[in-house]
Amino acid sequence: MQDVSKILISIKMDTYRTRDLYLAAFLITTGIEFISAELDPSGGFSWFVFSSPKECERLENEFAFGEALGDTRKFSQSLKFLKKKVAEISNPNINNYLNRHERDNTFQR
Repeated sequence: MQDVSKILISIKMDTYRTRDLYLAAFLITTGIEFISAELDPSGGFSWFVFSSPKECERLENEFAFGEALGDTRKFSQSLKFLKKKVAEISNPNINNYLNRHERDNTFQR
């Protein structure tokens, strides 16, 4: 039987984590698979977890050096999605409010 701690380390090595909300939105915009948002044990911030760590590192460099290109509408939608995820993990009871709010405000501009 394989040691569970080795499996967890292997899983973490196959992911990319960032605390940067805007970088995370950019990664989603480029099509990188979003895995999860996790609240840091300190409670002070959230981690965004993605697949394809090597591709994420390449895209992080593009983002950091102002070479990032993408669909601004999709970027905006990605930001909203991530903010919702942070709210969900910060306060699990907020799901009912968010669902009701989204239903009431669908397609309002």
